[in-house]
Amino acid sequence: MLIKINDWTEMSDIFGVMGKGEEFSTKGFKALFDYIEESGEDYILDAIELSKKFTEYDDLEDFNNRNNKNYRNIEDITTEIIRIDKNKFIAASI
Repeated sequence: MLIKINDWTEMSDIFGVMGKGEEFSTKGFKALFDYIEESGEDYILDAIELSKKFTEYDDLEDFNNRNNKNYRNIEDITTEIIRIDKNKFIAASI
């Protein structure tokens, strides 16, 4: 059975049930939900797969430290980026 997810809070709840509720911040869940919705495609929510594919970062320094990189600007990162706010973002696995 497929269930339509109507908003980011429902998505967050499903992540929680799957033991992945701490993978993203509240704003991160909202940004990820909006990203998926804006794609315009039907999507079967897989909390485990999304947790493996995307990681939330506090800022560019956090990204560089956790990935052993030395980017100077978020725009220079060569993977999918989902902006949360001025500093925080979600990046696809590299």
